[in-house]
Amino acid sequence: MLRAVLAGSALSAGVAAGIAPPPAAPAGAPLRHIVVIVKENHTFDNYFGQFPGADGARTVPIGGRQETPPAAADRTPGIDNTFEAAHEAYDDGRMDRFQFVPGAVRNGVPLAFGQYREAEVSAYWAYAREFVLYDRYFTSVMGPSAPNHLFFVAASSGGAISNARGVSPYLAPCAVPFGTITVLDAGGGRRDVWPCFDLPTVPNLLAERGVSWRGYGFWIMNYLARIYASDALRAQLRGPGEFARDARAGRLPAVSWVFGLRDEHAPESVCAGMRWTVDQVNAVMAGADWPSSLIIVTWDDWGGWYDHVAPPRVDAFGLGFRVPALVISPYARRGYVSHVVTEHASVPKTIETVFGLPALTARDRQAAPLLDGLDLAAAPRPPAPLAAPACPR
Repeated sequence: MLRAVLAGSALSAGVAAGIAPPPAAPAGAPLRHIVVIVKENHTFDNYFGQFPGADGARTVPIGGRQETPPAAADRTPGIDNTFEAAHEAYDDGRMDRFQFVPGAVRNGVPLAFGQYREAEVSAYWAYAREFVLYDRYFTSVMGPSAPNHLFFVAASSGGAISNARGVSPYLAPCAVPFGTITVLDAGGGRRDVWPCFDLPTVPNLLAERGVSWRGYGFWIMNYLARIYASDALRAQLRGPGEFARDARAGRLPAVSWVFGLRDEHAPESVCAGMRWTVDQVNAVMAGADWPSSLIIVTWDDWGGWYDHVAPPRVDAFGLGFRVPALVISPYARRGYVSHVVTEHASVPKTIETVFGLPALTARDRQAAPLLDGLDLAAAPRPPAPLAAPACPR
């Protein structure tokens, strides 16, 4: 039924099943490939609180005193990261109620205030030293995964403030007539709706203009009617294991959204997730597309972890708390820490800027692209692959 409703839409047509050569980038030459790698549930302070030259929390407020952040374990219990929990922690910008979030303190241990040091997230620190780190990159929605993932693709959450209930995202919510997700309406009221959103998307814009794209394991695309209703667009959704193979073979589309099961979401291993990220980045560096690539690595939401920087308030949804964002490219300035205010809508904005696309919403229209750390006039730097990190058993 959904397919019949949208079959005639220009936004759901116009993409070939194969991968065409990426066109020249009008505003971002020599960039011809953008790769967006999304991980899960860590704040900036949680991973980069001690990183030199960045605005990190060197101490954290525990029990009313500033103390050295406790060390975070490779695997930890999950902390509440809902819309409601985020607003509890935020406390109208005072950032002083993280300890009251469910799961933040366990058996007297202030779990939410923990930080990973360089030894535990060594690859991410290595990327920050070699390429670009953003320390003013915020989530788009003060809440959990699904609303923020929607921003990577649509520059909007469609009003969503929760994850979907009653349906697995891997079963394609747009394909089944059940499941609910909570949205805020224009008046600030909450209601539960079917988790299939009729929103304009970046893939639709790319397809209209004959620019190639793929979603590798990018489950949120199954929430987007204008992608799911089109056989041609849905054919661009692949398994996460195909990305590294395509990258090594020099077969990247112009834009790739990449998500894998080793996502660092508690209680999963942070090290195993980092190792998976390294494998994806190394694959791009090993392929023929590296000299024209821009890789963005970021985390979808705060995961219940402490961050000391109050996010700007732009609307009823966000901005949410800071998360790490890395830009890896042969044109990246080495060891550049950007303090430009950016958010998940900066990902669509970057793609729009490079490939000459119009904005989808007010959010991406106003967002800064993730390009200030690049020198596009420089000769491309050679690849700098990392050894796979050794992880605890």
